[in-house]
Amino acid sequence: MMPKIIKKYQGIGSHLLIASGYFVVFGDDNKNDDLILLGDLKEKVSPLLFKNKIKENYSENIIAELLINVQKLTHSSAYALISLSQKDVWILKKEIVRINATHLRLHNHDGNLRISIFDIRRFNEVGRIKRKINHNTTYMDFYQPTATEYSCTIFASSFMKLKDEDYRVRINTNDICQFESRSDDVKYLMRNQKIVEPMTVFHFNLLNLDISFVFHPKTFDLTQDTNQFLDLELQ
Repeated sequence: MMPKIIKKYQGIGSHLLIASGYFVVFGDDNKNDDLILLGDLKEKVSPLLFKNKIKENYSENIIAELLINVQKLTHSSAYALISLSQKDVWILKKEIVRINATHLRLHNHDGNLRISIFDIRRFNEVGRIKRKINHNTTYMDFYQPTATEYSCTIFASSFMKLKDEDYRVRINTNDICQFESRSDDVKYLMRNQKIVEPMTVFHFNLLNLDISFVFHPKTFDLTQDTNQFLDLELQ
């Protein structure tokens, strides 16, 4: 029988690992393979690996090694440490749904945190430089001063997997964005997709307006593979 805490998070992905006081949920292969959930497990259990709730036949040593590889993802220095409140998470999710966003980018803007929310599908040849086209991009600014330049882009669909809680967020130097819950002993690890929305926003003082400039679609590549999570495959 799976522990209660695992049942709480089993909707995160398709694979579940339990071993040595930890549990790991791996995002779905075809939907969110950029996402891993790592949490503490109080119950004493034997090392096991499940796929869609069905036990896989791997040795305890292999499962333990896989756990170590996941834990290594959290052992990194950070470009930035950020705080997001439960309300912040809720507002960001609401905006993702409103514009049907595909990505969020957390980055330094004028010394503070800016989270850009955008639908990368809209920046294509069909929608280029047409005044009647809504490019479905928005952003939220947070007063969280930093002198370090950083940029980390994650899938909006993976962000939607977060529970509405307060989080400590680490923008790690190993291209992992780590959301650590302040309520539970869990960490959501998301791979940096290294996509920057093909537009720039600047403030025009004369009109006291933010002006958006959209780049020509041929200056960026929409076909790049964004599923870049580390190779943690079982042997």
